[in-house]
Amino acid sequence: MNPRASLPLALLLLALLLPAAMPPAGALTLDLHPNLVYQGDTVSIDITGLANQSTFNYTITSTNLVSTGDHWYNLTNFNYPFAISNGHVYIVGSNVNLIKLETKVGGVTKSIQGVGAGTVTLDFLKDITADVYDYYRINYDVANVANPVTITWIHEGNKSGPDDSTASFGVSGASAGDLRCLISVNGTVALDEVVTILAPTPTPTPTSPPPPGPPGPPGPVSPPEIPVVTVSVTATPTSTSSSTGVGDPTPTLEPESAGQTGWKWGYLPPPILEWLGQVTPTSGQYGSQMPGAGGTSSWVVLFAIVVLVFAAIGNILLTRK
Repeated sequence: MNPRASLPLALLLLALLLPAAMPPAGALTLDLHPNLVYQGDTVSIDITGLANQSTFNYTITSTNLVSTGDHWYNLTNFNYPFAISNGHVYIVGSNVNLIKLETKVGGVTKSIQGVGAGTVTLDFLKDITADVYDYYRINYDVANVANPVTITWIHEGNKSGPDDSTASFGVSGASAGDLRCLISVNGTVALDEVVTILAPTPTPTPTSPPPPGPPGPPGPVSPPEIPVVTVSVTATPTSTSSSTGVGDPTPTLEPESAGQTGWKWGYLPPPILEWLGQVTPTSGQYGSQMPGAGGTSSWVVLFAIVVLVFAAIGNILLTRK
């Protein structure tokens, strides 16, 4: 193939493919955030490339809201960044006996309500100017508390205003549940997101400590510590020297023999001891004891001595007469 002939063909293919690869100018994009909220938080929808006179359909549906208070489904600070003309509003409630819509903007409050047996529908024309509404509030009476309540709010019409804007609303009147946000432009779904309302975290209630009870019985009393006194005793040896002097030996009290108890006879006169036959004349010891270890023989000997003494006294008295 001639290279010069293939060049125009390549340029032609590039010219055809390049517009298809590039997004069209002013392409429509919608971005919802956040998807997880608590009651009182704000949900925002960033809108880019929404052309004027586009048919705009805004639908919010809930199937499991846990309502607070008197069952308000409440969208606060509802920001409509553009106007809707030829507007049409539908509100459908399932498992309800009454639905009431209230709106407030610029100090002006409007309301409309309907009743039914389990299903209630409100259908009316409503144009909206670009404004921030204090609230879009839906009240309902539950038909059967054992079944969930479904509320669907739809507003559609022709959009008029800036191509790029942000719509937003605050969530109130529900402590838990889901809101499905569905936006269609010219019959085509441009956004389908679910916002989950998280249940609040319970705050622990502070509790006061219980009052003190009556005093209990006294516990065991520990005895006072007795100080330990350490006494150091040093024994001083005593030296004894034998006496070589002349004279009578000094009488000493002889210690008792091991296992021997009774009367000590070391100070009785030697004649009495000799008479009793307890000391030999040659022993010369005044510290001898009665033979025997028992206390009975000692008392017998003592009695004999007493008898002899009284007998001697009696003889002396008889002699004097």
